[in-house]
Amino acid sequence: MKFKRPSIRFGVVCKKKYSIVVTILMVLLVCIYVGIKHQVSTYKKAVKKYIGNYSADVHKHTSIIISSAEVPSEEYSKHGSALIPYIFTQTLDHFDVGTDLSFDQTFYVNDEFYKPGGPIWFVCQGEEKAAPDRISGFIKGIKNSNFLLEMVKETSGMILLVELRYFGTSLPVQSLEAESLKHFTVDQILEDFATIIRRINIEEYSAKYRKYLTTRGFRKPKWIYFGCSFSGSLGAWMRKKYPNLVDMAYVSSGPVETTEDFYYADKNVLERYPCKDKLLMAIQLLDAIFEAPYSNKYLVDECIHKYENCPASKQKVKELCQLSASNNNNNVDSSGRDDDNDDDGDDDDDDFLYLIGSVVTTLMQYNAKATEYNDHNEDTDLVSEKTEVDELCTYLADSYDSTTTLLSLLKFINLNVIERVKNTNNIKETKDIKTALYRKQMGKNLSPHGPRPWLYLTCNEVGLFFTSSKKSWTQASLKSSRINLNYYRKSCIDWFSNGTDTYNGPAVKALTKKYGGYNFIDNRTIYVDGENDTIYPATVTFNVYTNLLKGNATKADLYPNVILLKSGHHHSEIVGDVDQVSDEIRTARLKIIAMFKHWLRDQDKAR
Repeated sequence: MKFKRPSIRFGVVCKKKYSIVVTILMVLLVCIYVGIKHQVSTYKKAVKKYIGNYSADVHKHTSIIISSAEVPSEEYSKHGSALIPYIFTQTLDHFDVGTDLSFDQTFYVNDEFYKPGGPIWFVCQGEEKAAPDRISGFIKGIKNSNFLLEMVKETSGMILLVELRYFGTSLPVQSLEAESLKHFTVDQILEDFATIIRRINIEEYSAKYRKYLTTRGFRKPKWIYFGCSFSGSLGAWMRKKYPNLVDMAYVSSGPVETTEDFYYADKNVLERYPCKDKLLMAIQLLDAIFEAPYSNKYLVDECIHKYENCPASKQKVKELCQLSASNNNNNVDSSGRDDDNDDDGDDDDDDFLYLIGSVVTTLMQYNAKATEYNDHNEDTDLVSEKTEVDELCTYLADSYDSTTTLLSLLKFINLNVIERVKNTNNIKETKDIKTALYRKQMGKNLSPHGPRPWLYLTCNEVGLFFTSSKKSWTQASLKSSRINLNYYRKSCIDWFSNGTDTYNGPAVKALTKKYGGYNFIDNRTIYVDGENDTIYPATVTFNVYTNLLKGNATKADLYPNVILLKSGHHHSEIVGDVDQVSDEIRTARLKIIAMFKHWLRDQDKAR
């Protein structure tokens, strides 16, 4: 309740016999006013004591794009089209005390589910521009649903979405040359997050939280980190490095056992592909055509002997995917083989083979629902009950040898990948499909909205290069054996070396040693992984179920916060409404929410 000081004129118009009473009332009102003001001041001092002196420092650390009058209300959250972006003035180099350089880091706040005492969910969406629609319960008036929103609602929390440095609008530099990327490291990212948690004044951005502080008094907020994939890895490392700042974490499909030669991804996918035998036949012939290590050249002879349309040359194979350097056969001899053995160069060949292998493994990694395309009206495209893995295997169903299987695989990739990419706006403008699809070209893209920062981080720290698991004649792989460690290292040198530096690969051992790899199992972090995911072998869940429990699921209660989804894929438990997910995922979601609620109650009792 807000009180005003009584007007002097109030006493003048009163009758004399009531003047004493009026005077007393005036004194009481003034006392109440002063008391409330003092109480509010006390709360503010408590806030400053924990977070830091914001009154004097707010413009140094935090600036707002919009005026305070434009802070979104609950009605705006429900009926607006987007949340409002804010800016945190972030330090560029946290570990060089001699510099005061900074950049603007974008963040969003959604408090539509917040109730007094609820936690703050710190969300990072990883190596992409922040997408606030994913954290909003309503998009243009339409209800939005995913598991993150469900958890936030069930815990009466609010969301703080922070954009990763070097992505979206959180760009420390104008150029993405190698020297400009030196501040994109795991430790710099973690310190960004820690700095925000320490210094951000949430009541500046949430009327609900501001009301909570003024009515209940200041209490240290409870922070829960949420992340998927690489941002999930960051959550695991935040709990390791800053357990005093981050109270709990949710790590979905977050690889933490960093290694350079990550052929385990290929092996894991191979074991789970329903049509793996046919895929292996296609890859074996592809390797023979491209003269990869451990390939059988006689498969090419057999193909030429049996089929007039045998794609026996590199150029012919690429033509089937619209990726040949030319449309003529000048480089092909009368037998159908390559004459000069190279139409685009070895690097181009390797990128083409990388593309083929990546399509196959990525389909299994996400196993999304297939889209049924309507040739007459794109607006009527429907989501099929089949998955994209089902669709690929259907394409291969009628093939019966390496040639027919390879032709079917190339047809699938041409129709479902190449044609879709060709119809995107940037390809229509540039007419350069290789720039969009070839890995070598991606790394040379200096656009501030491209993948170059992420590639830099993998080359220098994270690694996890998806190499072929075919290391000998007896081994099998869904990737060409040319996609080896040398392929990735050469790419890193081409992208980021100035020609004089010696490159020995990413510092993966140092990262694993510092943060414990998959051996660090935090008791206030929930780890969720799908067994069909490519990165599963690098996760805490893999270590628990394969190495510690040795496949004995009956002992899973020893690690209740480590959840394995036998039918799961890459963060598959996050996407979809409760009616759209499997029973396994639905059960896991209930368990996860119950666990967070239990931990939050325990924390409240400990205060």
